[in-house]
Amino acid sequence: GATEGLFSVPWLPVLAQSLAPRTALVQVQLRSAFLGYGSRSISDDVGDLCAAVDHACQRYHPTTTSFIGHSTGCQILLMGFDSLLCCLEPHHVTLDRLILVAPVSDRAAAVEELGQAGVDAVLATARQLDPSDFVNPTPGYEGAAVSASRVLAQLHGPVVPPCAIEDMFTTRDATSAAVALNAACVRECGCQTSVIWMQDEEYVATDNPLQMKPEEIAGHLGGTPITVSGTHSGLGSEQEVSNAILGIL
Repeated sequence: GATEGLFSVPWLPVLAQSLAPRTALVQVQLRSAFLGYGSRSISDDVGDLCAAVDHACQRYHPTTTSFIGHSTGCQILLMGFDSLLCCLEPHHVTLDRLILVAPVSDRAAAVEELGQAGVDAVLATARQLDPSDFVNPTPGYEGAAVSASRVLAQLHGPVVPPCAIEDMFTTRDATSAAVALNAACVRECGCQTSVIWMQDEEYVATDNPLQMKPEEIAGHLGGTPITVSGTHSGLGSEQEVSNAILGIL
């Protein structure tokens, strides 16, 4: 997730201890972790993740694997889905499961935290800067200074090429949503896809019109929506989140 890093979700150690023997759980520490978030992009994250997947395949020699993304991690998996499949192919590894946990709309969360006027102010600042300059301080980013290009990409301002739209989970028409979610590639892969939504999600209200509903996300991807109790990180519901993932796996 944004500005997060190693063991940032409390259910991860619980899941690791519950996995079947001879199953490896690998958490990738991206260069965008913690305050590095502001100077990176999801495209950068995809490159880092592909390199890590290639290394993990060489080390563990799996025949099948599953990807689990949390928050921003969901967007990284979807944006980089084609590239990740290409990484697996030379190692003859099949993608079995794709699990998206807490896929929150960045734009919806920003509006809830800052109000639309606050978001407009951040966008106005970002538009006046070069793409690589930082909006500092950047409200809503846990203390990280964030590049103008990333702010624009996440909050749907006019984006300066080659920056891509990073926020995939904001409400769109059906055609645009399918493109944003890379749905065709996910469906063609044939892996089982699940979307886990946190019932006590604090970053966006259930009725926020900007947030794409979990059943919509799952529907576009040909997957299944699942709701579990807990906040965005799963704090206090570690066992329930772990059990939900184990049930999918």
